[in-house]
Amino acid sequence: MGFLYPIHLLSLMAAILLFSKTSQAQQMVVSSYYNAGDPRDEWTEFLVIQDNLDIRNWTFGDNNAAQTNWQPRIAFNPVAFWRNLRAGTIIVVWHRPVNSAGNPQPQDQDPSDGFIRVCANRTDYFTGGDFGTTPLWNGTSLNVAAAGDIIEIRDAANNHVHALAHQSVPGISFASMSDPKLNHLETLGNNEAVFVCPGANLTDYGTPSQIGTTYTARSSVDLTPGLPNICSASSTANSDFWRSLRQPNWPVTTPTAYTVNAGNTSVTLSWPPVQDNYPGDLTTGYLILRNTTNTFTDPPLDGVRYSIGDIIGSATVIQNSQPQSQTTVYT
Repeated sequence: MGFLYPIHLLSLMAAILLFSKTSQAQQMVVSSYYNAGDPRDEWTEFLVIQDNLDIRNWTFGDNNAAQTNWQPRIAFNPVAFWRNLRAGTIIVVWHRPVNSAGNPQPQDQDPSDGFIRVCANRTDYFTGGDFGTTPLWNGTSLNVAAAGDIIEIRDAANNHVHALAHQSVPGISFASMSDPKLNHLETLGNNEAVFVCPGANLTDYGTPSQIGTTYTARSSVDLTPGLPNICSASSTANSDFWRSLRQPNWPVTTPTAYTVNAGNTSVTLSWPPVQDNYPGDLTTGYLILRNTTNTFTDPPLDGVRYSIGDIIGSATVIQNSQPQSQTTVYT
């Protein structure tokens, strides 16, 4: 017996878990940001919501401690790197090129695994901003203030997309922004991050606007840049939401068809294609399992490339056509 899974490099999911995604207002959101005693250790984490998103010429930036004035903004360069971002992609932006010890911040410019990590002053990816100069890099842009701040995303037409903030009493810059937005009603200590929590769905990210501590949290312990936010040891709410963005969409789930040749020496499987909004990035395909009984379990781990011969549950992987979302036949 056989079973077919649509897969994406970002995650592996069973067909029975898939659902049709709806259009969302927040094409990309601020998931968290980190306040350190030194701006060279700070970062912001973005989460891509809309599949095949083009953020060329979008901008992001922060405010002052009173939430009354914007600092010089940073723009995503009009380069191909920012053109076809897949839903569920995580972008971690270091606020400075080095840490407080003077060591270069780690980089990751391969988006195929759904994770990007770059520095805000890299001129091949960004323009703008006031970062100061070496060695302290003590400029005004993305220099998070403990008393209050806002990280906001705007699109290429300068329209508000999303914002995450903290301030005990929200300032005029936060109040004047439209939804979606969140303000955590507390100050941040050094080495604390503010993050969306529980983040179980897109509504939790500030539609309608959220002011308080119901949909946000701060912590100096559960710091997860590049990984889902941790609201409690037992909660998987944000992880489940991220997985729902990353899993492939298979709107037609009719059973796999098959034909046996005249000599009973081969079986040809065929299936309706998974929805792939950008086949050119070669990150979506199919995982075919075989078992002697009709028993199949979901692949247990995200971000794993399964090879022919691997065992998932009690079934064996017989084909992994990872880069071929438009190929829907296997013999």
